[in-house]
Parts: sequence; structure tokens; C-alpha cells
Amino acid sequence: FAADCDPLLCVEADGLHCSCEAGNRWAGGRSQVGVRTGTHHFEVEQLSDGILRLGWATFNAKLLLGTDSFGFGYGGTAKK
Repeated sequence: FAADCDPLLCVEADGLHCSCEAGNRWAGGRSQVGVRTGTHHFEVEQLSDGILRLGWATFNAKLLLGTDSFGFGYGGTAKK
């Protein structure tokens, strides 16, 4: 996961916790788990103040989730 993320995103070694230390910038990252068919879900718990955007994207999507036609973002200032 850490290899496919914005340099501003700090991902812990367990891959379960991440944070962005730049308070006024977005930091994006992608999981290495792909979904092709069926019903899937994920869960997120926000442990600090700030804006959070999450969603689904293809490998071609920008790390700024929801800013192009390859991703769909929910949450703070989501684009779709």
C-alpha cells in the first residue's frame, strides 16, 4: 500500500493506520486489493479532526480521489 500513495501520506507498518501531516493538503493512497465482481465493503474510523474523503477508484485514477472519471469519492468536498 505505501508504495502507491502520495508522499504526504504516512502509512504505518501494519497498513491499517495512516495520516497526513500537511494540514492544508490532501494525501491519497490506494489499496492493493482489487474488486471485479460481487458485493464488497470497507470500514473507516476517523481518529482525528479534519476532512476525510474515501471511495472507490480504478488503477488509472488520480490519488486525489473523485477528481477524475476513474474514481468516486464520498465525504469532505467529494467531487461526485
